[in-house]
Amino acid sequence: MILVLTTYPDRADALKFAELAIKEKLAGCIQISSPITSVYSWQGELKHDSEVQVLIKTTESQLQTLEKRLHETHPYSLPQFIAITGSGSKKYEDWLQS
Repeated sequence: MILVLTTYPDRADALKFAELAIKEKLAGCIQISSPITSVYSWQGELKHDSEVQVLIKTTESQLQTLEKRLHETHPYSLPQFIAITGSGSKKYEDWLQS
């Protein structure tokens, strides 16, 4: 199992990608959080932005395709894409693989 962390500028963009990824079977479940505040440096400037955090549950076999699709459709020029490999309950992993 792999958990991918990303952010979107708003809920509508996040939901659009979530629906696309689920329909294309690139993920088993995607959760979209309430707005968060991101503080970061971009091109030498300190930034504060409201974003939504997105948690994507996927498998290693779908990871590259998921990343490619996210980069093709994301509104940011450099979207966050952090993949964390983990393990969980056998039943959940079986569901995710299916």
